[in-house]
Amino acid sequence: MNYLISDIHGNLEAFKRLLAEAKFSNDDNLFVVGGIVDNGHESIELIKDLMLRDNVFPIMGYHEFSLLRFLKNMQKKANGEEISPKSNEAVLKWFSDGGAETAQKVLELPEEERDAICDYLEDMDVFMELEIDDVSYVLAPGGIRHYSPDKELEDYDYKDMINTKEADTNISIPGATLVTGAFPLRNDDGSLVAQITVKPGHIMLDCGAACGGRLGMYCIETGESFYEDV
Repeated sequence: MNYLISDIHGNLEAFKRLLAEAKFSNDDNLFVVGGIVDNGHESIELIKDLMLRDNVFPIMGYHEFSLLRFLKNMQKKANGEEISPKSNEAVLKWFSDGGAETAQKVLELPEEERDAICDYLEDMDVFMELEIDDVSYVLAPGGIRHYSPDKELEDYDYKDMINTKEADTNISIPGATLVTGAFPLRNDDGSLVAQITVKPGHIMLDCGAACGGRLGMYCIETGESFYEDV
């Protein structure tokens, strides 16, 4: 079976419970549509867990990109290279977006472990295309900025996948189902919907684990959703 999840946000124990509930096995595949780190308290532990799983395929979202930038800045500083003010500003923004604890924990790691995480993040794509049971899926954590059906996905700048707003998930990709996270749906009163929403051409995975909601995981073949409180 093939499963989708997004926005785990460092909730490792809830993630493990969710895998157990879905009876996820080594014969299955899991696609993590961004939001791996930050806000929860086990971001580094979660990354280490994912790094050991050959059947888990992460897609880079804003939080992963920000952690990668922080690690790259550390490497530059160690090599005596200059870090641009714009990059420093972006890191400070990431701190305020939930990355401060992640940064503190990564600073406590041995250099070898930091480098391994950096390599893992660098290998992530900012989007992924899947074909399952004759259905095409485009996995893009925050949607696609300035999307046009006349433009190939490979031709977008990475910033068009990373620096997105909620409106960038409200797009229609001809012949494919868009899969997004990053922006949990809310009811009219502002409360979290806290469930995976599936509609023609779009699967929205973020159940608000970073802001008082829960984790959700979706099975592509069966259409079944699994949930776990954080």
